Amino acid sequence: KKNADTIDIESFTARFLNMFPEYKDGYKQNVTAYGEFLYDTYFSEYGVKAMEKVLNDSNKRRVVKYFELLNTAYSFGEKRIIPLLWVKHKNIFQKT
Repeated sequence: KKNADTIDIESFTARFLNMFPEYKDGYKQNVTAYGEFLYDTYFSEYGVKAMEKVLNDSNKRRVVKYFELLNTAYSFGEKRIIPLLWVKHKNIFQKT
């Protein structure tokens, strides 16, 4: 049984799309192309774009909100979210 605080791929994606509605079309394209949602493929492209956008933005509140989302997913997420967050986002931090 899942804890009420557990974040699965679906709820993480819903929160992500709520924060970045501009990536909803990419979500729909992913589902159409593969017949199901391939989160690793989707977040490889759009998760990294979102991270770069937030880090380049001067809106501190949005940066905090995004990292809170990542922290919540890391802390309360299923195991398949954790490598997604690390592998897909670590390249951004290596650029600096």
